[in-house]
Amino acid sequence: MQLTPLRARGKRGAPPKNAKHRPNGKGPKRDGKDDKKAKDDEKHLSRLEQLPVEVLERILVLCENLVLPRCSRTMYHKLSGESVKQQLVIAAFGPTWDRWYGIPVTGSSVLNCSWARFETIFSAYETWIRQHAADRLIFHHGAEFRRTHFTTAADPTVVTMRRIFLNNWSFFESQASAKFQDPWFVAHMPEERYLDVHPRTRIPDVLLEGPFDWDMARRLFWLRWSGATVDADSQSWELTRAGFRNLVHPGMADLGLARVLISLFGMFNIYFQWPNYVMDEELERLDRMEISAQRDEAFKGEFSKFRARLRGYLRDRSNHPAG
Repeated sequence: MQLTPLRARGKRGAPPKNAKHRPNGKGPKRDGKDDKKAKDDEKHLSRLEQLPVEVLERILVLCENLVLPRCSRTMYHKLSGESVKQQLVIAAFGPTWDRWYGIPVTGSSVLNCSWARFETIFSAYETWIRQHAADRLIFHHGAEFRRTHFTTAADPTVVTMRRIFLNNWSFFESQASAKFQDPWFVAHMPEERYLDVHPRTRIPDVLLEGPFDWDMARRLFWLRWSGATVDADSQSWELTRAGFRNLVHPGMADLGLARVLISLFGMFNIYFQWPNYVMDEELERLDRMEISAQRDEAFKGEFSKFRARLRGYLRDRSNHPAG
């Protein structure tokens, strides 16, 4: 005699059958529902979102409205490719690389984007060179080779802009991080005829306030190398003081990075903007940290070097008052 099955309310339906795979291993055959769903989703897209990616990229570059990708998830996915980022960098800085200043607002907006990292900027620079400046004779400050050609050829004997920059960056980094000294060409940066960005291009606040990493240090060096300056009217000493404190503090992880960025701050004349009492407070803070670090071999003597460096900038400010 069979047992009487118990029927639970709402549980009378048959259990779902496992999806059967096709013998060729491609999975279940589509029954048209997925295609219908995709068409329904496409109907809900705006006319702008339905445009091809190439057209949307062109619209973004021409309108220079960097908030356009944020208007919807679809627009973000379509306008987040590496090619459109390079096009935006070229649109922002290409005129300055060519023969006139360009528009500082556009360059400032591009630099504020989270994707505007060093590699993206220089990849765009190389793309612009291939398209518009092949075999052009250039003169650039800080170059070991005074007569340098832009080139499209992959010839290791030809000096490229990337090689010039990385050579100068490597030399600056080694001098600043190891010896806490500035290379010879720092005193000549920038000369007016060597501008790669508009002089009024606004440096992103995050590059002055931190938290910092090595990519940010390279971007800051490139901006100084290219002719950018700190806008004292819109970027106050409170911002740069916060950046200095993010750099120099007990337990900092990378002494080399701190030394490089302190030197970069000096190249931007940031310490010239600090009031006298702020400079005195930071010197006293370094004194206290030096006393506390006597028992720590990793930091012993480091804060005294930072203090000496800061006193050197204070002496330079006294000899060359701002304004």
